[in-house]
Amino acid sequence: MIINIFIKEAFMKKKEMKTKVMAVAMSTVMVASICPAIPAVAATSSTDIAKIQDGTYTGTAKCIPDEYEEFDPYDLTVKVTVANGTITSISDISGNGGSDNEKYISNAANGTKKSTGVVAQILSKNSTDAIDAVSRATCSSTAIWQAVDDALSKAPKKETVNTTELQNVISKAEALKEGDYTADTWKALQEKLTTAKKALTATSQTDVDSARKELETAISNLKPAVKETKYLVMNVPYNQFYKAYNLTDKAVWEVESGVDAVSTATTNKFKGTTGLAKGTYNNGKYIMGVTIPVEVSAEDYAKLKTNLTENDDYYFTTLDKAPEAYSKLTVKEDGTYSFSKMSDATVTNKYLSVPADELELNGGYGDYQITVDGLGTKTGLKVGENETKEYTLYGAILNTTSGKSYGMTSLENLWVGTKTPNVEIAWSIKEGQGLKRAHGQGDAFYQFADMNGAALNSVTLITDLGVINVPCNVTLDKYYDGDLSGLKYSLENDSEELKISGIPEDLKDVTVSVSGGLADKASVKDGKVTLTKAPTAGTQYTITISSSNYPDITRKISTPITDKQKDKLQKLIEKAEKTIGYSENADLQEHVKEAQDMIANKEALSADAAELINELEEKIKATYPTAEATATLKGSELEVALNGVELKDLENPTYKLTYRAGRREDTLTSGDLKDLKVALDKEPTVGTNYTLTITSDNYQDIKTSVVAEEAVTDEYKYVYAGLSWAEYWAAEGVQAAGDSSSSSELDTKGESDKGAFDVVTRPTVNHGLHRGSYQCAATIEAENGKSYEVSYWTALDKAVLTNGKTITFNRGTITEEDGTTTQLVKYDVTGLKYVPVKVATEDYEAFCKAYKVVENGGELAGGYAENKLQSYSGLKAKVTADTNGLKTATRNADGTFSFSAKEAGTGSGIEGQELKTAPSAEEAGLRVKGAKGSYGEFLRVDLTGNYGDLGANMQSVKWTYYGDDSTYTNAKATYGTKFAADNWMHKSMGVQLGLTKSLRCTLPEGTDGTGYWTITISALGYKDVTYNFQATDENIVKDAKEEISTTNLEAAIKRAESLTESDYTADSWAAMQTELQEAKDEIKTPHTQATVDEATSHLNAAIDALVKAEKKETYVLMNIPYAAFYKSETTNNDVDVDVFTSATKNKTRTTGLAGGSYHENADGSQIDGITFAVKVDPSVDLTKYKEVKDTDKVDITVTNRGQTSTTTLEGKDTLFENETYAYYPLTEAPANYKEVSMDKDGKLVFSEVKGQKAEALTGVTAELLTQSSYGDYQLNLDGLPEDKITSSNVNAVVVKTTDGTAYGMRHLENIWRGNELAWSTGYTESVHGCPTSSAHYASMMGKTIDSIEYYTTNGLYTIDVNDLYVPVKFAKTEDAVKVVDADISAGKTAIELNLRDDFDPEYTVEGLNVKVEGNVLTFKADSSINPGKYTLTVKDKNGKYADLKTIFILSTTDMPATYDADNKKLTVAENSNEEAFNTYIGNITSVNVNGTDYAASGRGSVKIIDKDGTLVTDAAPFKDAVAGTEFQITVTSTGYTTPLTFTYKVPGETPAPSEVDTTKLAAAIEKAEGLNESDYTKDSWKALQSELTKAKSALEAKESQDTVDKAADSLNKAIDALEAATPDEPTKEVSTDALEKAMKAAGALKESDYTADSWKALQSALAEADTALKEKKNQDTVDKATEKLNKAISALVKKDAGQKVNGTDGTNGTSGKSGKTGSTSNTKSGKAAKTGDPSGMFAWLGLAVTSLGAGIGGFSLKRKKREDEE
Repeated sequence: MIINIFIKEAFMKKKEMKTKVMAVAMSTVMVASICPAIPAVAATSSTDIAKIQDGTYTGTAKCIPDEYEEFDPYDLTVKVTVANGTITSISDISGNGGSDNEKYISNAANGTKKSTGVVAQILSKNSTDAIDAVSRATCSSTAIWQAVDDALSKAPKKETVNTTELQNVISKAEALKEGDYTADTWKALQEKLTTAKKALTATSQTDVDSARKELETAISNLKPAVKETKYLVMNVPYNQFYKAYNLTDKAVWEVESGVDAVSTATTNKFKGTTGLAKGTYNNGKYIMGVTIPVEVSAEDYAKLKTNLTENDDYYFTTLDKAPEAYSKLTVKEDGTYSFSKMSDATVTNKYLSVPADELELNGGYGDYQITVDGLGTKTGLKVGENETKEYTLYGAILNTTSGKSYGMTSLENLWVGTKTPNVEIAWSIKEGQGLKRAHGQGDAFYQFADMNGAALNSVTLITDLGVINVPCNVTLDKYYDGDLSGLKYSLENDSEELKISGIPEDLKDVTVSVSGGLADKASVKDGKVTLTKAPTAGTQYTITISSSNYPDITRKISTPITDKQKDKLQKLIEKAEKTIGYSENADLQEHVKEAQDMIANKEALSADAAELINELEEKIKATYPTAEATATLKGSELEVALNGVELKDLENPTYKLTYRAGRREDTLTSGDLKDLKVALDKEPTVGTNYTLTITSDNYQDIKTSVVAEEAVTDEYKYVYAGLSWAEYWAAEGVQAAGDSSSSSELDTKGESDKGAFDVVTRPTVNHGLHRGSYQCAATIEAENGKSYEVSYWTALDKAVLTNGKTITFNRGTITEEDGTTTQLVKYDVTGLKYVPVKVATEDYEAFCKAYKVVENGGELAGGYAENKLQSYSGLKAKVTADTNGLKTATRNADGTFSFSAKEAGTGSGIEGQELKTAPSAEEAGLRVKGAKGSYGEFLRVDLTGNYGDLGANMQSVKWTYYGDDSTYTNAKATYGTKFAADNWMHKSMGVQLGLTKSLRCTLPEGTDGTGYWTITISALGYKDVTYNFQATDENIVKDAKEEISTTNLEAAIKRAESLTESDYTADSWAAMQTELQEAKDEIKTPHTQATVDEATSHLNAAIDALVKAEKKETYVLMNIPYAAFYKSETTNNDVDVDVFTSATKNKTRTTGLAGGSYHENADGSQIDGITFAVKVDPSVDLTKYKEVKDTDKVDITVTNRGQTSTTTLEGKDTLFENETYAYYPLTEAPANYKEVSMDKDGKLVFSEVKGQKAEALTGVTAELLTQSSYGDYQLNLDGLPEDKITSSNVNAVVVKTTDGTAYGMRHLENIWRGNELAWSTGYTESVHGCPTSSAHYASMMGKTIDSIEYYTTNGLYTIDVNDLYVPVKFAKTEDAVKVVDADISAGKTAIELNLRDDFDPEYTVEGLNVKVEGNVLTFKADSSINPGKYTLTVKDKNGKYADLKTIFILSTTDMPATYDADNKKLTVAENSNEEAFNTYIGNITSVNVNGTDYAASGRGSVKIIDKDGTLVTDAAPFKDAVAGTEFQITVTSTGYTTPLTFTYKVPGETPAPSEVDTTKLAAAIEKAEGLNESDYTKDSWKALQSELTKAKSALEAKESQDTVDKAADSLNKAIDALEAATPDEPTKEVSTDALEKAMKAAGALKESDYTADSWKALQSALAEADTALKEKKNQDTVDKATEKLNKAISALVKKDAGQKVNGTDGTNGTSGKSGKTGSTSNTKSGKAAKTGDPSGMFAWLGLAVTSLGAGIGGFSLKRKKREDEE
């Protein structure tokens, strides 16, 4: 039971209050004793009530007095009504005792004035739990709720209804599509579906089951609709597209010209269907709309326009099937089209978000920019944790809380990230940027004026997957929406000033910046901004007006058109008029007219002129003839070949070589093209693609691409080249040399290997393809039309292609890296890929076009490692004239090449490798095979010994037949062979070398192949080796039919199929499966007994070679979120460790600063966690997460301290910028690791770090700071061993306290350079713009740090530090203590303290002897005190709290310095001294020169005053100033309230002024002064008066002829712009004399003389007066302003030197802990009595409440006589 005590008399006299509070405390104890809580027995919850059937139920309870009460027990009955799970009434409450019980029952049931009745409480809570008894009726209260409980307990419970099956059927029905079924059956379904949904809330299982069965019947009765619809992809204009979403207001897709399109200056952005404008269509200039899937009926399809082109509105193509989402097209009666909304998407939106903190103002693409995050990969929409789906974005709608929505268009508003997976949406408003483009500017589009300051609640994405709604909560900052019509600004050529006026007065703290480095947040003085340099003619600048209360206002500006530009335009006009076809060239004529108008326009701007000059030059050039060129770039020599023109025909030809640098195009070099061979002044980068542009005055620009090559220095180039079989053998003296013809005859294996030196083709999917391409050029042709050129195999099912990509090959199924699959058609082995070749340098370019070439230094790779056979990669080519096997390439007359016989040499052709010697025949295990013909051969030799390396590098095998000549002298024939046709590799059978009877091998007549043979093997990096052997009749395969037995093969197959995969290693099992499949293929169609036996042998060998699998532990490096990593490390600390959010996005991406961490976002916006070694439990499926491979690369470009650098991370290092839970497999167990497993919810759970014990570090000292720039606390560790702990190797740090609590630290925010740790506990909210996270660390305050543990890539280290107490902080310093700046002479100042009660303060100020009494800090006011900044330290004598430090300024009105104009320096002023002067100089903070402030110290400072007071006359403000120039200088020094102002004049004679003609200006002034104000409108007259004032000033100054002439022009324009007043516009003269007099009087006053409040009131009145004077609205307004200002002047209150400084609440005290006294002495000060503080009263009240708490339930008062207390 809760008892509330209300004290009516909250405030009273101090003495009375203590007495009454004490009485209240005592009475509270008494009240508690007579109002005991209802006994704690079982109560009925609202959940229980919800299960009760509807009805009225009766309950009874015994009302029994306790030991202190005197009445007879009686029975109390109630009736309780329940409906729909709720108690609706409690009635008929009565007792069978005496009549005197009725009042108590009534009070208990219905309540009293002081207490709520039990009935109302039960009805309100719908529960009998926690019901308070009614005072003086507690027993009756208890009996009532117990009777209610009794009634409820007897009530029957509702039937338990299971709706699961019904819900499943409803979901099935809802998934159906109306268009798929007939109208009648669909209607019947919908009726049953409605009934079923209602049955979900039924109380009877019978009703639920009936509804389910009826709905199931309706589904089964559905009849498929006859498909009479067609699906198209159609061009839909934006206005029609968005009309379906009720966006019919004029919007961004309707431009002023009426074209419903988006324009762009960079048209290449929207070309194509997969680029930045994917899903749109265009006409070359405009994006006209979107190309979307639509559904149309057969009837309407017949009405569609078909004579359209692909760029036309409503052009369409048909689809074969229904798309995933579409709009429905209807052709209306008038023939126009109508489109519905796209259908809703079925994919989830839960991964999409629109972060409010990513709102961008004044961006490069508009006034506002938001980002839709979570779109997965670059082109994919994330639809699952590890699943994305490609999508096309057609449009987006921004929905606001006002109910209005806005449609966005491609490129203009929508930018789909090509590097970052997101969608950026940007748009402009009326007073903002307008259309902004970083890459050009299109037409002036409609801006979203009414979105200024709007609040977005969702973004609707319209995609080919359907409509996806993304909720958000983004409030747009409001741009200035006041009147900017008076804003004027101008730049002049060669002037270092920006003239600007009309800046609204309600903009606060205004500064102005001008792009191009002209000005940066400069102040406006006298309508001018001083620029750092004069603007450049032809450049467009941006003016940015910044203020503290609105986003920036920007405007475009440039200087006036120059005479030089006018001359250029005139020459171009004349040139254009002479072009061929000018009279028919309307476009060129239009540009000429525009140029003529610009020359005549005095208001024309140089930027517009520059743009028009460029356009006109392009238009003229477009009329010139065209020509083409090719070029070579070897070293620094550029050679150009012109086609269609000779160099002498080009007028003033120039050249320029450019190259792409990211998105930028840079120029390598340029110059005049005097010869077609140019020696460049810069060396190009070899391999870089350059663009050569040749420009002339009479031809269109000629462009061509050229790749930079190495300089030609030698007569020959030595390279490796890929040759076909025919080319390789052409000069080697073999049979059919150079013959590439094929044969249709098949060999005994059934393969087409009987040709000459044609391509070897294998259509089978089972062959170990990896074994036939060690040194061969091999290509897999696939069903998808692609060719996969194989470089080498890393596994029997994994191939690396020549382009660096990989494929998986599994029995003919090819899987690419992205998961795309296709099927093998055939496998071609075309020849040898690494033949050393010598080619003439002059033919080399042509040679490279015809052949695949590997130049010296290039990588050589091939083969497949299997048993003794070895793959190779990483070898570097080094072909020389001495390379063994070198062939000479000769270019033929027809451009083809022929090749010589190979030459013997001593060079290996491989960098760093000597020429190897092959093993002998015995070592190689040479064996002449018995006659079998397993592969179609008639003679075969196997190498089964030491064949591994020789086999891997084998290139060619030449057979020479000597017949019966045992001396090997007279050869009868020589044969060349081909790999995969004649020669083969096998993992266990060795190298198999065969000869096939074919066009390339025909035995001499009269021979049968028996006799003496040699085989000569050529291998990469080897000397050629020749083996001799003799073939007998047993070795020669005869042509004869045979019976084939497959018994042994069948047994081998059965044996293989009985094995279990999991028992063996993956590689050995895969190898066995390959042989098994080949055996099954052979047994289906046996070729010969030899092929059957070979298959049997191979399969049995593969079975025998199976390797038993070992149960290995899996270790990986994994990216672990901070919270997950630290959960098991931070004992006694349940608060998760948060991610680190960064505003400085470079440090997070710098490995030297954030090493050991990882981040997902490439923009560096946050650090997500830690990269650490992990032991993987078998329950974890790693395939769900990203695996990082050695081939992975990530480029990270950062800018730190102005230096930009790019780091390329490879392999495991790419985890630094990668996904959460991305991992890199480890080959060895790490020294330390976490164990990761999967919990019941499928989440990863990490153990504490295990493995090697942490090493204890000694000699490390720790210092704890409570004042830090990086948080609330900073821990500095000195003596950390640099060989163990560095800034780049720290994964994690845990700080531990003596109570066993641990705290996890995060990179950058908490861990800095390894040895500095800082953290916030809630009082430092951000550091360098980065928000801090404090919840995890808050509990550390008041504890003692005793150890720190480092987790690094080198191991674990623990540091036992001397106990460090963490002092408590309870408020931000500025909230706990404030000191008011004061004058030194006052000797005191106000101090505001808000300390904790147990904070015992001691006050110290370095350099001052201070004392604090109450709210006053006093100090000795004498000459020893220097003006300046002072720091007050408030220390807690008890040591519990952290020191508080605050800065205040003591100032003086004295000025110790004066300016000595003769010596150009500041010197000691009269009545001052050297010490005061030096203090003044040392305190200088800034110097103002002609209105511009220059900081005296810090970044960007400019020294104006030297430390000895000398004026630095060569400082930036005075640079290049001419003699006689005057500078107004004001010096600001901390602590000196009187500014020092003086004039510095540049020495030398001032140039005599030139004669200025003012005739024109004087005439204009005379004309203006002769006009009558009443004849014109107020605004136009006001503008005239402004120009008239300027004109008079110019006339008086006669500064220059240009200034006088401009003033005359401006005044004449203002006269011409006068607007006649309408009759109803009053022009009555308003007198402002009195107001001006009052304002002058107010302006002469000094703020320092008066109190702040009275001075503030004066300033308010003065502001109103200024407005009234400017507007002169009417006499009444002016008079009221005058009266108010005079009253404010009269009400000014002089400051009293002895006056106490009031607190912030206007009293002499302050809130919180005030009134503390203390001094610098060691004597402990007592605490001042708080006689004026009401907190003492509340202490008594607290005591009373405590007493009340002790009394509840502890006492009761016996009822003797019941009295009604109301």
